[in-house]
Amino acid sequence: MADSVTEARRRQIARPGGAKPPAARKAMALAKSKAWQDWGRRRGDTAGVRD
Repeated sequence: MADSVTEARRRQIARPGGAKPPAARKAMALAKSKAWQDWGRRRGDTAGVRD
């Protein structure tokens, strides 16, 4: 049974081209960054844009 669990886990975390999944800390940072960008777009924020 341990072999089937191991194989299932290996398939679950497989990535195209053998790329490793992002570390938990990096994944959270990316998610937060994207959320802030989306929030800024929704409110029409032009942060970083010079006149």
